[in-house]
Amino acid sequence: MKDLYARLEKAGFERSFVVDNCLPDWWDDELAEIPANRSIAEIAISRHFGCDIADLRDSSKELRLRDLSPARMKQNSNVLLKDVAPGRFVAERTIALLTKYIHSTQSFTGYKDANQVRDSILKSTPRVTLEALLKWCWENGVIVVKLGRFPNGSKKFDGMAMFYDDRPVIILGSARKSPAWLVFHLAHELGHIMHGHVRAGEKSIVDGEIATSGSDPCEQEADAFATKLLTGQPSVSNLITQKSASDLASFAWAVGERLAISPGVVALFYAHSRGQKSWGTANQALALLDEHEGAHELISAALDAHIDYEDMPESTARFLSVLH
Repeated sequence: MKDLYARLEKAGFERSFVVDNCLPDWWDDELAEIPANRSIAEIAISRHFGCDIADLRDSSKELRLRDLSPARMKQNSNVLLKDVAPGRFVAERTIALLTKYIHSTQSFTGYKDANQVRDSILKSTPRVTLEALLKWCWENGVIVVKLGRFPNGSKKFDGMAMFYDDRPVIILGSARKSPAWLVFHLAHELGHIMHGHVRAGEKSIVDGEIATSGSDPCEQEADAFATKLLTGQPSVSNLITQKSASDLASFAWAVGERLAISPGVVALFYAHSRGQKSWGTANQALALLDEHEGAHELISAALDAHIDYEDMPESTARFLSVLH
């Protein structure tokens, strides 16, 4: 198996990723000493990576993976599209497998502005939280997943917006655990979809980092959409003055109650308006507000509520473990 692992690693996928997510759970590399057993591994790798079986068997051949769909990276990112290719490959393969087992038949309900989405959510909940926005997305035909594992050969990205056939898909990639962080990322990617920056049959958008929009008009529109959706305001920077973490937490709670904004979101907007030195204060405030963890579990729970796992083959479930 050494030749296979070496060539796959050159393509961006380390041995542990292949073993954990592609090969059967009973696999042991010593089994490959018998040609028939190695064929089992080759078939599994070919199925997930799209490599030709003949190429897998020829140790001199460079492995070519299944072609990626067209995509574009946001203009102000320091990460290039080629840097995230293995991660994009995993994301697209995951969506292709996953959509076969979504039991919700809700079609995409169409393009809406931030106020429409916010007003719809606030009919049943006091503020736009990660849990509430996830619920809205799934009920309106937008698939949302969190990529929990990137192959070592890929740089990570914060988010990705795309269409799979006629369904919009959002892939979140940040390792941050705070619902306040992830709800902004989700709202930002939803902004790309609702502004028509991505459409069925067109290029996906990959956001290496969502922290700053720079001069890219699409990123500025997505940020503005997220701000309006989460706060109901064009900007909340004018509400915020310099504060300690404990003062910020109290302030964020009060503003959140008054303006129907998640307190954690208020704390993050504070940091965004104050610059790099304020992120530590904001993260301390998130801990005081009990909004510092739990985001990944919320995203997984929303996904699990719409997936039929009973008839899913073990090989598919194994690959989809990248989502947890």
